[in-house]
Amino acid sequence: MEEMLSKLKVLVVDDSEFFRSQTRGLLHTLGVRELKDCEDPKDALSIISRNDFELALIDLVMPRMNGIELVKEIRKSNSSIYIITMSTLEIEKIEVDSIDAGANDFLRKPIDPKELESSLQEMMKGKNNE
Repeated sequence: MEEMLSKLKVLVVDDSEFFRSQTRGLLHTLGVRELKDCEDPKDALSIISRNDFELALIDLVMPRMNGIELVKEIRKSNSSIYIITMSTLEIEKIEVDSIDAGANDFLRKPIDPKELESSLQEMMKGKNNE
């Protein structure tokens, strides 16, 4: 799996530099090498439109545009990108709403490395079945 992850193009969108850094570190540990991050959801839309990302990890609580709105905007033009939403909030509805908006998975922050790895394995299974 690490060889496949090394070729994966990933975007991390989170207004917190701490959580962006933590997520980058976890992804690097799992073998991801092509990684970009940004703090502004509007910037993320622009970056995604100009690049061929296979995975986006998106915080749900951000200023200017929340993660659910961002997921909906991404899905309007990109149905193939695998989206994992993340939040520190302990509200089940936010998880359900993000999946309903088009996210493929949800992880609670701080991210458990095993849960991230499991989500990436699910993503890879889907890619292999295409």
